[in-house]
Amino acid sequence: MATKRHGYGTSILYDADGVAPFTAITDSTKIKIPKMSRAKSDSTHLESPNMAKEYLSGANAGWIDTDDCVFEAYFTDTQFNTLLSFLVAGTEYFWRVNLPLISGQTNNPYVAMKGYVNSVEFIEIDKDSDDPIKVNFTVQRTTGLLTFTPGS
Repeated sequence: MATKRHGYGTSILYDADGVAPFTAITDSTKIKIPKMSRAKSDSTHLESPNMAKEYLSGANAGWIDTDDCVFEAYFTDTQFNTLLSFLVAGTEYFWRVNLPLISGQTNNPYVAMKGYVNSVEFIEIDKDSDDPIKVNFTVQRTTGLLTFTPGS
């Protein structure tokens, strides 16, 4: 049976040139790894068999697109100020989501992409809440595809 992974130990990191070391976003509570999908490329014509839609496949299929990477973290002054400056400048960074190690691994598997911070949002602050303040950040992929590097 294959070894399963839990989310504990997952982290999101960024770097200006894509070469280690990367800087971790501390105290992350949720990370949404972007979904990658290929658009449908409709090739239906008036003589399509059985009046059924037809779609191109393979290299002729539609463009590949990626959702935003969204992560939630506890608010810290320094981290917030850094990511806010990324938003204002529109600076592109290399981003990684490190997945937890499993038995026998010394290097984390990770999903990587290039992108920029395109939104910063305080999660609702409520007078009746006992929870610490959290912030959502969104990273828009800019070029290339998501890549996955297996752990080793």
